[in-house]
Amino acid sequence: MMFNVDTDVGFMIKGYAVPDGYDSYCNVVLRSEGRDLLVIPANGLREFKLVPGRHIDSNCGFYVDESQLDVLSQLSDLELLDQETGVSIYRRRKPEHTQSRVFRLESHLLPLWRIDNKMNSRFQYWGTQIERHGRETIGQIFHLVQYDSAYISGRLTYPSVRQWVEEIFRVAFIMHHPYEELAERLIVLRQIADRDKVLSSRDATSFAPIMAFARSLPLHDEAALTRALRETPRGIDRILANPVTRQLTCEQFDQTPGGRALTTALDTLASFEIVGLRRSPAPFLNAIAEVGNISPDTMPPLSTLPGVTTLAKALKRSREFDGLLELDLQVYAHVAAAYKKAGQVYASSTMTLPKVG
Repeated sequence: MMFNVDTDVGFMIKGYAVPDGYDSYCNVVLRSEGRDLLVIPANGLREFKLVPGRHIDSNCGFYVDESQLDVLSQLSDLELLDQETGVSIYRRRKPEHTQSRVFRLESHLLPLWRIDNKMNSRFQYWGTQIERHGRETIGQIFHLVQYDSAYISGRLTYPSVRQWVEEIFRVAFIMHHPYEELAERLIVLRQIADRDKVLSSRDATSFAPIMAFARSLPLHDEAALTRALRETPRGIDRILANPVTRQLTCEQFDQTPGGRALTTALDTLASFEIVGLRRSPAPFLNAIAEVGNISPDTMPPLSTLPGVTTLAKALKRSREFDGLLELDLQVYAHVAAAYKKAGQVYASSTMTLPKVG
């Protein structure tokens, strides 16, 4: 999907929204204070044509003025969204919006929604869980560089978006201990009822084999759990292996980290502005609050799902995943050591990660 707003002069807005479908058209929703006020089709003439073959007729423009919505110029919190996907196309600028571009690279399978929601009112453009969208849509979101106030989050591989992020966005990243992350993933995949509300279509497909396996695990019997882990199918253990290292070093989640993966992962983390640990969340929350110009006291706590700590300890004692998490455990150890040395300083510009190799 491609989209943008070319003109907003209060009483009139003009832009375009190009759907993924070759012969379909977008409907644009105008929303204010949580209420949908108007839906307009994006099927009008545009000032420029698309790449040949991108759309059947390139007529994907939209136009709205006060003849259609008489209070248009009065709506300070107006937002335009694509009706089908919910993608935010445009939001009007407010004086209180923070002048900063922030990308929070999500590492958890269960997203940190409360942090993202806290940032919603602080930025002109705001989009979360962008991994749910196709690559063209993701690229378009990052390319809205005319917004000097933008907050974006998503569980993506960093190399796949580096070209759009590096030197433009302030990147924030927080890491679970690898065994706690594994425990949380197993619990989420075990309990998930409506996977489409939590997982992207890509994740729903890739994690489908693990859901049945996670439900079969005897979590309340450690001896039986250890025996079950010894019989983890090869395809499943490959999906669960070193998720953070893959996210930091691979173009795709299903790729295997290369020989210099540890060095590459640490170098990538060192380029981020904010790096945090779930076990010591206060510095990370303080840093995010500062970026959003929010009082740290109002930031939501990073709570842990019930059972995660207990399961993580059992997984660690079993030793069945030591090899599969080897790289992530090394990355975590280096970050934790640097974090401790810096006195729990969160900014990578002041937190030096040890060199490897």
